[in-house]
Amino acid sequence: MGDIMKKNPEESKNEFIVKAKDLAANQLHFDWDNVSWGRGVTFYKYSNRNCKKENKRNLSSEFCEFVKAYIYSFYLNNFSKAQEVIKAFRLIEIALLKFSDKADITKLNHVILDEAILEAYQLFIPATVQRIYKEIKVINDFLCKKEIVSVHVKTWCFKLEKYNNSDVKQNQSAGDDKNSKLPDLRVIEFIGRVFRSENKSPRDVFTTSIFALLLCAPSRISEVMNLNEDCLITIVDSNGVERHGLRFFAAKGFGYSIKWIPDSMVSVVLEAISRLKALSVNANTISVIISNGEVDLYKKLNKKPFDSMIITDLKKLGFDYKLINLSKECMAFINKIDKGEVSVKFFWNYINKKDVKNDFSGKTNSHYTKGKLVVLSYNQLNTVKGDDIFTSIKGTKNFMKSEFQNKVKERNGYLNIFERHKTENDNLESLTFNSHQLRHLLNTLAQRTKLSEIEIAFWSGRKNINHNNNYNHVTDDEMVAMSRKLLMNSENDLEVISKPLNSTSIDKKFIEMTMGALRLKSKGLKGQAKLAMLARLIAFRNKLEDNLSEGSKNDNQVS
Repeated sequence: MGDIMKKNPEESKNEFIVKAKDLAANQLHFDWDNVSWGRGVTFYKYSNRNCKKENKRNLSSEFCEFVKAYIYSFYLNNFSKAQEVIKAFRLIEIALLKFSDKADITKLNHVILDEAILEAYQLFIPATVQRIYKEIKVINDFLCKKEIVSVHVKTWCFKLEKYNNSDVKQNQSAGDDKNSKLPDLRVIEFIGRVFRSENKSPRDVFTTSIFALLLCAPSRISEVMNLNEDCLITIVDSNGVERHGLRFFAAKGFGYSIKWIPDSMVSVVLEAISRLKALSVNANTISVIISNGEVDLYKKLNKKPFDSMIITDLKKLGFDYKLINLSKECMAFINKIDKGEVSVKFFWNYINKKDVKNDFSGKTNSHYTKGKLVVLSYNQLNTVKGDDIFTSIKGTKNFMKSEFQNKVKERNGYLNIFERHKTENDNLESLTFNSHQLRHLLNTLAQRTKLSEIEIAFWSGRKNINHNNNYNHVTDDEMVAMSRKLLMNSENDLEVISKPLNSTSIDKKFIEMTMGALRLKSKGLKGQAKLAMLARLIAFRNKLEDNLSEGSKNDNQVS
């Protein structure tokens, strides 16, 4: 009887597609049949990057329906991830059509999956093939779980070619373009001046505050945008000193963590968080009202549904709209409230109607913004259209990215932060900057200290310490110079410190010869061998620091 009721693969596939299409049909402004769902999510067959749009072909009809159902069900909110998954499906389709005249996902087997990976090697570099392989494994597991393909296909695996990502992004020498991943110090100085200035627009406050948070710990921009309102923590260490940190959800699988803030940056971070909270008062108020529900609104105002609202009710709810550039619609609605023409029930319906997120997930804006630090009212950073205080949207990296775009078209015609402050701007229009450069900068500064590789990885929210090297821009020459500097009292003082630990003298020529030999040897190495050599250099430097530090203490005791 169980065998009779069991669905065949075709039925299981169709059931999954129909369920997804039914959910999509209930979403406003959603066109399932469109070949493009926006933000780069398109359902075309594989084609060369330079292929014109009119020459692109759609995925096979039935195959495309399944791909759309899969993307809609799992990755509609993550457009970059959706593009990676579609890339994997394109290769699966190529492999299916090699063995049949129809791209039928239910016919997937080990041979076809092998062929998909072989096709990937023909089209992409090994690092991309690894990502595609992981996505295909996830897709395959789902197909087996839903019984869309035979269960034995779950055992499929493919032995990928050995690929060592430690060979990528090696430290560059002083003569190379080593600053390509590091920020121009002029940009940091400029943002610092704007941060300290008195006359700042909401957009200036937003940009400089996010910049400050990125400088306090090596973070990704998405991690900062996802900080909670209560992210700042303070503890007292064993020495009775207060230490400050930020609760982060580190991306790429590291998970929740605390990133400790250097003492020199604490005051800056406190000010940045305070400004962001002030900026998001109205957006947070809307999130709380909608999340708490309609009944709670009546309780707060101590009114019945059809009682009229008055202007003081907005203040009672927590709104602050003084000295704000309000939109025309928002001003008109506030005037209606002032005249007593708006009931509490109408107000509730009004803010709920606006609380819609256009990503077809079914979740409203308030779901994503409640309790977050970086939230804004709609058009709050737009001085032309004006602020709508009865809406709430979550901050995204695009707000930050547009502030440093040079091309007018890329930022929709608005002035970037350099153009808004021409009087403070010293020919900065030609500079390029992205938020990830600050992560590289802080990691490089950490490498110049005595922090261990594990400590640097933990501070950065990184699972694999081998990836530290990708963010380490301390050159070989610089490491030699730092070690030499340890032997001197100051940069201009050439007198060698001659009384280290146990009164054992340090031979300057021996140190220079040793460091020079190691440096030359490291240049001829690659991969793990070079990493090991760099580790030896760092260990040697640390040992010198310890000896010199101990020797200095002994000198002081003697004197």
